[in-house]
Amino acid sequence: MLWRQLFGPRQRLIQASFLLDVALPAVGLAVQFSAITLGANPTILGLLGTLSAATYTLGCLVSGRLSDRWGRRGAVLASVVLVGGCWALMAPATAVWQLLTLVTISGALMSLFWPAVMAWLSDLTAGGGHALRRVLGVFNVAWCSGMIVGMWLVGVLWDLTGPNTFYFNVGIAVVIAALVVTVPPRRTSVPVADTPEPCPANVETPPETQRLMAVSRIGMFASMFGRAVIFTMFPKLGTTLGYSGTTIGLIIGLASVLTLVVFGAAGITTHWHYRTWPLWLITPVATAGIALGAIVHNPTLFWVAFAMVGTSTGVGYVLSQFYGLHGPVDKRGASMGVHEAVLGAGMVFGPLLGGLVATWFDLRAAFVLAAIVALLAGLAQIVTWRCMRPMPPQQLPPADC
Repeated sequence: MLWRQLFGPRQRLIQASFLLDVALPAVGLAVQFSAITLGANPTILGLLGTLSAATYTLGCLVSGRLSDRWGRRGAVLASVVLVGGCWALMAPATAVWQLLTLVTISGALMSLFWPAVMAWLSDLTAGGGHALRRVLGVFNVAWCSGMIVGMWLVGVLWDLTGPNTFYFNVGIAVVIAALVVTVPPRRTSVPVADTPEPCPANVETPPETQRLMAVSRIGMFASMFGRAVIFTMFPKLGTTLGYSGTTIGLIIGLASVLTLVVFGAAGITTHWHYRTWPLWLITPVATAGIALGAIVHNPTLFWVAFAMVGTSTGVGYVLSQFYGLHGPVDKRGASMGVHEAVLGAGMVFGPLLGGLVATWFDLRAAFVLAAIVALLAGLAQIVTWRCMRPMPPQQLPPADC
């Protein structure tokens, strides 16, 4: 029993997700440091994030459906093996165009991983909505913890080893593949302690849940836009202010601690289920945090600003993910593909537009742009909420669905 609790199928998927999100932020920040060393301007730094996110976003629109049709394990294995090869080629890169090409390819490959893993966890979970909430809570805490570790680690590794940091991530990809290959494609038995799933697996997503999902995804886009601006512009801004790579990684990594807190809280309580108040936290908190980041100079204040954006990102992500996993089992991969595509869209336009604005004006202007986008997204949330037809309260799904 103890072995299953620590190394069961879902646990191995969660461990793989943790390791991948140690590697991904480390790769992303290492690419920024490498490009800065090669003389990249803010537009190029933005493009490094934009091209990767663009191919990831487009890939997610089809990869979720592919995992529904062809299986989760094949999609995940193909992703980690091929992306590990891309990371190995980043270390000896001697020109910015090489980095641009490799991040574009790796973004497309990563789209095979996340939608499939989230749908796979749902496939392996018995016991209805409460059980799925707990599993998703642990999953979200795991990958967010990995992101924090990766951000902290890459600054130190880059200061010590430079481009050889990429080889560390290749090793992580090998370990992930070894974990994933042992996970069964679906739940093979239901433990006695589990209760029957209260929501039929083949019912369509209720309209009221679609409404909650749509509004949460607008907020998630805005917060991810701001987060992407931070990830791509702050390394250059921090370098200009005299911060070391270790300090830059520490500030960004600490900001993600608030995202981790949100994920942990969402995994142990149901008070946010089918409530509207979490929806209205996303864009105001993101707007305030990004605006603060545009004017401060002190590392502690940068952390406070970025932590607010991290809180907003966590709330938007949890709501979009939870409501997106309602409905037919054979469509959950596609739904998670849309979830990741919306997330990816913020990561596309944030670096692209932020990089252009930073080039035309200055680095802090990119933060002002992100705050404006968050404010406009808040208005779009209100319009969407009013336009989508509500359902009478008695037709809402049960609390544990």
